[in-house]
Amino acid sequence: MTSAEKYKALGDALKSNNYDFIINAGDPDQEGELLVRIPLMALRNRLPVKRFWTNAQTEPDVVNALKNLRDDDHEPMLTNLLAAAYARQHSDYRVGINASRAAKLKMGGDGPIGVGRCETVMQAIICRRELDIKNFKPKTVYGVKASYDIGFSGQLFEPKTEGNTDADDEDNKKDDIQTGLIWFDTAEEAEECINDLGNNAIVESVQKTRKKTLAGKLFRMSDLQEKASQYGYDSESVMKIAQSL
Repeated sequence: MTSAEKYKALGDALKSNNYDFIINAGDPDQEGELLVRIPLMALRNRLPVKRFWTNAQTEPDVVNALKNLRDDDHEPMLTNLLAAAYARQHSDYRVGINASRAAKLKMGGDGPIGVGRCETVMQAIICRRELDIKNFKPKTVYGVKASYDIGFSGQLFEPKTEGNTDADDEDNKKDDIQTGLIWFDTAEEAEECINDLGNNAIVESVQKTRKKTLAGKLFRMSDLQEKASQYGYDSESVMKIAQSL
């Protein structure tokens, strides 16, 4: 059956008065919401739409989703998801059709030039990163590290506070924003800092914490099926193997 034939069959079914409502069984995400709604809107559907919402492919999960269909017409989460999908679709269209034409007029060339909301941004990120790698020039910086008699060491840093701005980081020659490590451009600057520190240090506070690392969560069946599909297993086989264990 061709796409046109499927579209006509759907329209005929909607007008047949044989159904009380429609089940939207698209993927549980923006695209799944939008792709089902587009033909329904084009066909001027007047039937209520119920949402089948699950990623799982096992029979119990599918049955549970069918028993708990959601209101696709009025539930805020679903209506907002549809609105977000429309916003993305329209921005793709507006950016793509206009920017692509503008780029073609600006750059010329034989073939078409495609510009997209996601495509162009990702290409720009990759291009900038490639240029950073090609134009990278090694630079030596110097840190100050102290070794203490009681058996530990520490590197000079400045704790991050609300007052630390990017400008402060530049003034203090800090390249490591996350840890606040202080780096100096020359060995002379590092030596000057060492001379100012002296040979004694005071431990102002000690904080001890106990942390517990739990075992990772087990696979959900849908996640296990998705992972196993990378090794050539179909969903039914994965379910049978898991149940046999």
